[in-house]
Formats: sequence, C-alpha cells, structure tokens
Amino acid sequence: MLSYLPDILNDHEIIPQESFGANTNCQKSCCYSKVNTPRIKDLIRPSGNLRQLDKRLEKVVTNATEVREFVIKAKNELGFEYLQVEDQLQNIAYMIMRRFNLNKLNCRMDFIHSDKCKSFHVDNVYLRTITTLVGPGTELQLSNNPHKVTQVKTGDTLLIKGNHFPGGNNHALHRSPKISHLGKTRLIFVMDY
Repeated sequence: MLSYLPDILNDHEIIPQESFGANTNCQKSCCYSKVNTPRIKDLIRPSGNLRQLDKRLEKVVTNATEVREFVIKAKNELGFEYLQVEDQLQNIAYMIMRRFNLNKLNCRMDFIHSDKCKSFHVDNVYLRTITTLVGPGTELQLSNNPHKVTQVKTGDTLLIKGNHFPGGNNHALHRSPKISHLGKTRLIFVMDY
C-alpha cells in the first residue's frame, strides 16, 4: 500500500522527453523518428489476425536500475536495439518511485500491430505512465473537456491516475490510437502501481 501519495495536478501530467536533456544520451531523431519497422502487409500471416503479431514483455521491478535492465532486454528481444531510451525510462521510474514512495513497479513493453484499448477508459491501478517509443502517441480525453482529444507526442511520457488513486474521480480518459488500417505499429513502455 502507498504510505504517501501526493496529488497529481488535475488528472494527468505529461513529462516531455526533453526534460531529461543530455542524461538520456539520445538525440530525438535517433530515438524516435528514424524507425525502420516492417510494413504491415509484410507482417500479416495468412490468418490476417493482427493480434497474433502483438507481443508483450512484463516484469515487476523494485528499483529504477531494474527498469533500465528490463528495457534493454525487452527492446533487444523485440528488435528495437537501436533505440536509446533506457536512461529516460530509468529516470522516469526513479522519479515515480521516489515521488509516490513506491517499493515496486509493474513494467511492460508492448509491440502493437492491432487496435488495442480503442475505447476511452481509466485503468484499474493507482497510477500509470505510458511512453510511446515508436508510432502514434496515446490519445487523451480530459475530464473537463470531453469533446477534445489530445495526442501525446511520441517520446513524451503520460502520467495518469487510475481508478484506485485516492481523492475522487478526477481522471483523464485515454486510449490507444487506431493503427491497423494505417499499416502502422507502436512500441510502448508502461509502468504502473
């Protein structure tokens, strides 16, 4: 259980990739824009079921160094060894664990070909970070303006309250962008408690 849980301003925060500066050892063009992912028509198996192509790697970690190690292993296993994102994600993990006094994080890296989480929703966790590493960013619908949808930039991290976050129902709704009809893929990194 959380011993101390400060409030997140409003219902979400976006942590820009640029806020990590030189510590990420990564230039934006190197990490996020020059991505050579296969075309979707080259990936579709005879069944045509895109969900079969989706891959997820998960790990429960107890410190930010374990996050870094998991990121390196997961991105290599999924074929994204050229991405230099481990420093950024380690820094986010350190910041989240320290800010919210957490003793563990559930981490996962998803390589997505299908339209997962296509409806706006709130997750059944205390809090979650979502960092889109490749492909279109997560879509966000703010509680104070349900008719406006914002897309988080690729490389930035979205920090959102979940259903178990104490202090009311002030939540931002989020969803994955629809990608299957565009022939795009996404690589996302999620940490939650």
